[in-house]
Amino acid sequence: MSHEPSPARFHALASGLVLALLTLLPAADRDRAEDTLVPVKGREVEGYLIHQGDREIIFRVGTRDRIWEVEDVEEVRSPALLYNELAQRLRRAPLGDVEGAVQIAKWAQEVGLEAEARYAWWRVLAFNWDNEEAHTALGSKSNSEGWRVRIDRKWLTREKFLERIVDWDTPFEIDLSFHEIRASSLLEDSLAAVDATVLTFDMLYREFGGLFELPFPQKVMEVHLHGDTESFPPMNRRAAYFRTAENRVVCDCSMWEGLSTLAHELMHQLLSNAYQMVDDGRGSPPGWFDEGLAEIAAALVEVEAHGLSSLLETERARIWLRIHAQAEEPYELSRVLNFDQAQFHAVDGSELAYAQAFTLVLFLLQADEGTYVEGFRAFVASTFEGKGSGTHFQNAMDMKLEDLEARWIGYVQARAQGDD
Repeated sequence: MSHEPSPARFHALASGLVLALLTLLPAADRDRAEDTLVPVKGREVEGYLIHQGDREIIFRVGTRDRIWEVEDVEEVRSPALLYNELAQRLRRAPLGDVEGAVQIAKWAQEVGLEAEARYAWWRVLAFNWDNEEAHTALGSKSNSEGWRVRIDRKWLTREKFLERIVDWDTPFEIDLSFHEIRASSLLEDSLAAVDATVLTFDMLYREFGGLFELPFPQKVMEVHLHGDTESFPPMNRRAAYFRTAENRVVCDCSMWEGLSTLAHELMHQLLSNAYQMVDDGRGSPPGWFDEGLAEIAAALVEVEAHGLSSLLETERARIWLRIHAQAEEPYELSRVLNFDQAQFHAVDGSELAYAQAFTLVLFLLQADEGTYVEGFRAFVASTFEGKGSGTHFQNAMDMKLEDLEARWIGYVQARAQGDD
């Protein structure tokens, strides 16, 4: 049987006013295709899988969130439950493995990931343009000049297609279950960026979804990957950024620092979507948590296969620990807890702000054999309800700030020196 969650950790949009306002949001703010829940008794239910745990499933139906006991559900059909398998298959079949890409496409079709199947067929064509099976699946046509693909009502040869997609006005466009991706670069580079988006999405939910009870996204998320600086809309001299209003990550792939840059911004995007879905969107991630967790995500790219337990082995962790440990005047904990986004983009002090946000999240996740994790999780849960102040943090951690700060500083100093 199902019931509505209490307390309202995941309660849905409730008022007619909010629903009316939703119609005024940008076109990018649209829902993805619905999921399906099949109960043991009763009819199938269409909606959105919000969270699936060992004992309960939270499923959004219309404007209400309902909790189902796992034993009362026969099946849930959602791409969210298939993305880990997709990511594993992508890792086993890197770009250039044509047969591996064919197998991914066929598997995706079998399990209902139609968008991901189309993407996999593009991975085939990138290295074997004459593959008839891929062209047939994508609806291409063949004539005396060879295979042509249909893009924006035009039939293009391979040469015309490859020439077209390096221009931002006519980029390579891939729509997946959770993402709309636009990329203007060489086809192989664009496909690598799409792979990275899928793999990072899977990694972030695997590491943080259960830890912080992040709901699966309901909205389609945009990712714009510019292959040149000229077409990239600049913002504060940054190689990448996340625009909340458009739900869009924007990257200048010609100047970014590898996949860690993308992972950082995708973490911002996932957090933003999570907070908008919970409690009528009245909460927001505190600046230090938002940026600290994004930097943790960026570091995880280095040790993706080993996860959070290997964070201290990353170059990013070593750099931030050293900067914090060697700072002559580090920010006090009370100040860090009140950082807003402007602090991280200021001309002076932003590097130290990033360092301390990173080390604080790292400390709360790993110090003293996980002593602080439950308090940290409780605090994050409260931020979804708009309770993200320093006082709320202290209450959740059940410690005086000065005591916690002393332990944090000791942890940073020891790890910066290489102590276990």
